[in-house]
Amino acid sequence: MIKTHSAVCEVYTEYEEPGYNFPEYLEILKKAVSEIDDLTKGTENDFLLIGEQLAGYLYGTKELKEASSFASDSISKRILQDGIAPLSSLMKEFSGYLAGSSAEINNDIESLHEIHDNVIKIIDEQNGFSKIVKSLKMLGISTKIESVRLGADDQGFYALAENVDKLSNLISDKSKIITEKSARIISVITSAAQVFKGLAAKQQQHSGSILQYTTDTISDLEKSYSHCSGKVTQISESSEEVSRSIKELVTSIQFHDITRQQMEHVKEVFIEQAVLIEAALSRCSAEEENNAMETLVYSCELQNAQLNSSAGQFCRASGEILSNLVIIEDNVGKIFTESCALFDKNDASQGSPLGAIQTELTLISENLKENTRIGDSLSNSILNVIEVLDELGAHIMEIESIGDEIEIIALNSRVKAARSGSNGSALGVLSEAIQRLSIQAKIQSESTAVILDNITHSSENLRKSIQSIAGAERKKQIAGLDSRIFSLIDSTLSIEKETQAIIEKMRGMVLKLKSQINSTINGFTISSSVKKRTENIIEDISRIIAGYKRNGFEGKSREEKTKKYLSKYTMHSERDIHKTFASEGISAKPERSSEGFDSNIELF
Repeated sequence: MIKTHSAVCEVYTEYEEPGYNFPEYLEILKKAVSEIDDLTKGTENDFLLIGEQLAGYLYGTKELKEASSFASDSISKRILQDGIAPLSSLMKEFSGYLAGSSAEINNDIESLHEIHDNVIKIIDEQNGFSKIVKSLKMLGISTKIESVRLGADDQGFYALAENVDKLSNLISDKSKIITEKSARIISVITSAAQVFKGLAAKQQQHSGSILQYTTDTISDLEKSYSHCSGKVTQISESSEEVSRSIKELVTSIQFHDITRQQMEHVKEVFIEQAVLIEAALSRCSAEEENNAMETLVYSCELQNAQLNSSAGQFCRASGEILSNLVIIEDNVGKIFTESCALFDKNDASQGSPLGAIQTELTLISENLKENTRIGDSLSNSILNVIEVLDELGAHIMEIESIGDEIEIIALNSRVKAARSGSNGSALGVLSEAIQRLSIQAKIQSESTAVILDNITHSSENLRKSIQSIAGAERKKQIAGLDSRIFSLIDSTLSIEKETQAIIEKMRGMVLKLKSQINSTINGFTISSSVKKRTENIIEDISRIIAGYKRNGFEGKSREEKTKKYLSKYTMHSERDIHKTFASEGISAKPERSSEGFDSNIELF
C-alpha cells in the first residue's frame, strides 16, 4: 500500500493511489474544529439575542395584560356599574318627574278651561241683568206717567220712580263693570292657556322623543360597554395565552445548549484525532499510520452522524421556534383586531353618546328652568285674576244689595198704592212688578255669585299649582336632579376618556409587539446558516472517509475503535447514535430527509 516508509516522513503527499494524505486530513480536521467553534459561538450569540427579545415580548404582554385588566375594570365596574347603571336609574326618576310635571300642566290647562267657561257663564248672566234693568226702566217711566196723572195725589210715587230709575242705572253700571272685568279675565286666561299649551308641548317632546332618545342611547351604551368589556376580557385572555406561548418558547430555545454540547463533543473528537495524526506523522510508523487512519475513519463516520443528528435537531427545533413565533404573531394580530373593535360606536368625529345625552338633558333642564320662570309670570297673572274675581264678587254683592233696596221701595209703593184706593191701583200693579224684578235681580246675583265662587276656587287651586311649578322646592328639585345627572355624566365621561386612552395605549403596545415579532421572524435565518455550514463540515470530513474506503476498508473493528467515546456522551441521543453505528454502521453520507438530514433522528 505504501510506496516506501521513508517517503512518508519526507514527502507527505507521495503515496500510491489509493493512499493516505494526512496533511490534508489534518487541515480538514482543523478547519472542522474552527467551523464548529465559530458555529457554536455564533449561534449562542444569536440565541442570546432571541432570548433577550423574547424576554422583551414577555414584558410587553405583561404590560398589555395589566392594561387590559385595568380597562376591563374601568368598563365593567367604573363605567357600567358606577356610571351607566345609576345614570339609567336617575333617568327613570327624571322621566317620572317629567311625567308628573306634564300631568300638572295638563291639569292646569283643564283648570284654565274651567275658569274660562265659568267666566263666559258670568258674562251670559249679565244678559239677565240687562233685561232686568230694561224692565225696571220701563216700569220707572210708567210709574212717572202714572204719578203725573194723579197730580196732587202723587203720594211720593214720582220719588219711587226716580229711585227705581237710579237703582236700575246702578245695576246697569255694575253689570257693565262685571262684563268688562270678565272679558279681562278671559283675555288673561286665554293667554295663560296658550302659554300652558306651549309648556305642555315641550313637556310632551321631552318625555317623548328626547327622553326616549336618551333612554335608548343609555341602553345602547350599556350594550356597547358590555360588548367592550367582553372584548377586553378576550384581550386579557389572549394576552395570557401569548404570555404562556412566549414562556414555553423561552424554555424551548434552551435546546441550543444541548446542540452546542453535542457539537462540542464532536469538536473534541476532531481535536483528538488531529493530535493522533500529528503523532503518527512524527513517528513515521506504517503500523501506527494504518491504526491512526482506521481510528480516524471510524471517528469521522461517527462524528458525521452526530453532526448530522445535531444539525437536524437544531433545524427542526428552529423551525418550531419560527412556527411558534408565527402563531404568537397571529395571536397578537387577533388582539389588535379585538382592541380596534372597542368603542367602535364612540367615533371621535361624532363625539361620545354620553356627550349627546348631556346636551339633550341640558336642553330639557333649561326648558324646565324656563317653565319655572314662566310659572312665576303665570302665577302673577292668576293672582291678578283672583284680585279681579274679588272685585267681581264685590260688584255682585252690590247688585244684590241694590235688589234688596228695590224690593223695600217696591213694598213701600204697594202700601202707598193701597192707601190711595182705586186711584193707586195702577201704581200697585207697577210696584208689584218692580218687587218681582228685584227678586229676579237677587236670584240672578246669587246665581252669578255661585259661578264666581267656583271660579275663585279653581283660580286659587291654579295659583297654588303654578306656584308649585315656580316654587323654590321645585327649583331645588330640578337643580338636584341636574347636579346628580350631570355630575354622573361628567365623571363617566372622564372615566370613558381615561379608558379610551388606555385602549389607544394598548393598540400601540400591540402594534409594537407585532412589529417586533415580525422583525424577529424575518431575521430568523439561523437554521439555514447552521444547516449549510454543517453540511460543508460533513462534506469535508466525508473526503477523509472516502479516501480510506478506496483502500478496501471493511469497518470490522468500529466498536473497538470508538467505544471510548461512550463515556463522553451526556445525552441519550448521542449514545443511541453510537450504538447504532457500532452494531450496524452508518453511511458517511446518511440518507437525507426532506429537510436534508437523517430521517431517523429523534427530536428531544
